Amino acid sequence: MFVGNDAMAVGAYQALYQAGLQIPQDMALVGYDDIELARYMTPPLTTIHQPKDELGELAIDVLIHRMADPQQKQQRVQLTPELVVRGSA
Repeated sequence: MFVGNDAMAVGAYQALYQAGLQIPQDMALVGYDDIELARYMTPPLTTIHQPKDELGELAIDVLIHRMADPQQKQQRVQLTPELVVRGSA
């Protein structure tokens, strides 16, 4: 199961546990965000790591350039997330 973020994955862990299902034996689970808690869950959560620091730096850089030149063309910036395989999938 893929959930929209790691915080929702915490809820999915609880719901699967209450349903008597084991992760990953009965249901694989993958989150998104790679929050600090993900590595400490049992089993550790497989997740998609979003490069938040790089995203913040790029956002500030784009904003500064946009403020310096409001006529600057819009640009598309793409960052590559990374799958962090742990014990839940």
